[in-house]
Amino acid sequence: EEYGRFLAAHPGVRRPEHWNDTEFNHPRQPVVEIDWFEAMAFCRWVGGRLPTEAEWEYACRAGTTTEYAFGHELTHEMANFDSELGATTPVDRYRANGWGLHDMHGNVWEWCADWYARDYYARSPVQDPTGPEEGVGRVLRGGGWYCPAVDCRSACRDGRRPGGRFRSV
Repeated sequence: EEYGRFLAAHPGVRRPEHWNDTEFNHPRQPVVEIDWFEAMAFCRWVGGRLPTEAEWEYACRAGTTTEYAFGHELTHEMANFDSELGATTPVDRYRANGWGLHDMHGNVWEWCADWYARDYYARSPVQDPTGPEEGVGRVLRGGGWYCPAVDCRSACRDGRRPGGRFRSV
């Protein structure tokens, strides 16, 4: 719903390929197939920004230290993953984590502000790391509707070119 208002306010912004496909872009589902630049523009439009990777993980964990905000296992009653449903689901279909945030595990990968480097945390600051100064890809977190549970862990990370558009991101 919010992204639709953003598109109406910015007629020059490209509509996602599946914009009219309710399997992937029903008004209550997360928007898919927007690149990192479009995600950044939307965040600025609503008065915010993309989180850093460290901020994303902190929010995902919601004070926990387990693999998932809900414990050591992820079930299909907790999140949309492992192609069980074959598409994204409305953002409030599953219960929120301890801080009231929905879909931090599964449904869609989420863009973060940081550049991606596989070995970054081996050399990063311990407190509030903000990612490498440069890179080829931007960080993605959370896993997607098609991913196995291991890819939806709080600590799982990936990276993609910022201009890429994917129906799982």
